[in-house]
Amino acid sequence: MPSSLCGNVSDGSLQGVRALVVEDHKSVAQALVSVLADKGMEVMGPVATPLEAEQLATAQRPDLALVDLDLGGEEAVDLIQWLLERKLSVIVMSGFAMLPKELGSDILFLQKPFSGEELFEAMHQGLLASA
Repeated sequence: MPSSLCGNVSDGSLQGVRALVVEDHKSVAQALVSVLADKGMEVMGPVATPLEAEQLATAQRPDLALVDLDLGGEEAVDLIQWLLERKLSVIVMSGFAMLPKELGSDILFLQKPFSGEELFEAMHQGLLASA
């Protein structure tokens, strides 16, 4: 993460942080985009498929990714692992109570529905951990 962002995050600001939104439900995706943009974040997407997410992440190099675990009935485990391999901070969102075992226990996880406060706390945790 660029050093200029580290200062913002440690001060509690998400201004300028580049976030990739991977969510297949339009209303949820648009709500996330709106909330993130209101915080001054640079939002990439939303995209609804793993392929679109990989293409956008490769082209735009986000600081973090918010990924719905269930994308059109398909688990996004491979996408999440791909993003993690690229040293991106990933926050997994799901209506399920637990993550698949292959993702491990140290991944940031938000169970839907979640509040804006829970979302921003997870983003701060993820960005500080990757700084």
